[in-house]
Order: sequence, then structure tokens, then C-alpha cells
Amino acid sequence: MTIGNPVSGNDGFTAFVHHDAYVASNENERTMAHGRNLVLRGSGGNYNVAAHEPPSSTAFTVPGDARPTGLLIGGAVNWADSTSQGIVQVQSNTYVKLGDATGTTILGTGGPTQLVPTGGVRNSTPRVELTTT
Repeated sequence: MTIGNPVSGNDGFTAFVHHDAYVASNENERTMAHGRNLVLRGSGGNYNVAAHEPPSSTAFTVPGDARPTGLLIGGAVNWADSTSQGIVQVQSNTYVKLGDATGTTILGTGGPTQLVPTGGVRNSTPRVELTTT
């Protein structure tokens, strides 16, 4: 009996979370997709996504984007349940795709793009930060 590849059709994502995702201090070597909300639970350490650049042959890239998506969030960033020190770093010059930006301010000038709670300022915590604009 042949089972086949259990992650075929994954659009190049290496980690999938069907519901909410809670991330703390550590990393995901490649790309990550969440079906619902992202909650940042760091306590002084960062959670890194796309620590290594995804292979161009399998990377999920939205038509018109110059770079692949490193973090796909189907819902929103749940700032209310996130810890005040939580930081997610989206590396390898990949992008973030956010399904619901309610409660989020996107800071795109003055440095790499950052997502912070509404009213937050650059480099405040919690935040999601990219290595690209």
C-alpha cells in the first residue's frame, strides 16, 4: 500500500497549525502557516520564523510579491493574549501575510516592517518584525 507524501500541496510551508498558534522563545527553520490567530508568548527571547531562506522552487509567493511568504496568519495577531515581551522575527527577507489586521498597526517606514498593537510604536513589545520592508 502506498501512502504518498503527507504534506504534498503544502505550498512550501514546513509548519502548519490548524487553529491558534502560541509561539515562545525558539525558532522554526523554515516557513509557517496558521489557520487562525497568532499569540506571542515570549519571555525575553524571540521566536524566529524562516531562519533559513525557503527554496525558491517550493516557496509560497503571492503573485506580484518580490519575496516569498515566511509567516502566513489566517486570522489576526492576538495582542490581548500575548505577553508584553513577545517578539516574532520573520527572517530571510520573507513577508508576513495577515488575514485580519484588526487591532494591528503596520509600521513600514523608518526601518524594516513591524506589526504592533494599535497605538504601539516602532520597537515596542509585543511585536512581529520583518527583516525587510
